[in-house]
Amino acid sequence: MTDNILDVHLASDVMSPRLEQRLYNLDFVKDAFIGGTPGVVHPCHYSKRPASHDLLVETWKETSSILSTTSASEFYGYAEAEVTQRRFQTPLTWKPFDSSVRFPFGRLDHQECPPNKHKHFDIHVTANLSSLSPDLKQLLEKEIAFNYVDIRKASDQVVRVYTFQPLGLKETPELYQLLVAYFQKAGGIQGKTKLEATFAYRRFPRTAPVPPIVTRMPTILQS
Repeated sequence: MTDNILDVHLASDVMSPRLEQRLYNLDFVKDAFIGGTPGVVHPCHYSKRPASHDLLVETWKETSSILSTTSASEFYGYAEAEVTQRRFQTPLTWKPFDSSVRFPFGRLDHQECPPNKHKHFDIHVTANLSSLSPDLKQLLEKEIAFNYVDIRKASDQVVRVYTFQPLGLKETPELYQLLVAYFQKAGGIQGKTKLEATFAYRRFPRTAPVPPIVTRMPTILQS
């Protein structure tokens, strides 16, 4: 076992029954993505959580080998392997939203990811959608410009995962800690935050589009 949280995700616009069965044979699970930001959400999304680093590497190699010999009519998207240190996963307990608490940084600048690059991190803020303050929702989506994906859980609960994907920003852990401190003080949300580091990433085929990335540090606002 590992102290880190390990994930392999596959995101595609298409999926053949033949390939889907191969993924199920490798213990991937299809995620119930039901909506989100265009260009970020893909209708065919599969995940696996290996129990050790060795299994992460093994899963990545096997999956990459399969997708490398798969046509674009069966899979058109990307694969990623991610590592999350447990100290970078923080639960958020709901309390009434305090709109007087200032958000710690300015609007995000999303850009198209160059074909030969990939994001280095994901910052996720997962909210139980039924608990999310309308004012906080407006702030995150309209003013700060978080992207998001809606996922229906096995319990039938819907969560909204707000996200942005930095490319090469050494300040990313600082941004994460600023977000955690903000939500703990401002409230308006029940869920969790998470900072994921990219272990491996590939497009299949190489021309497949991927979600936008953030290359410039957002303006840090003084409290």
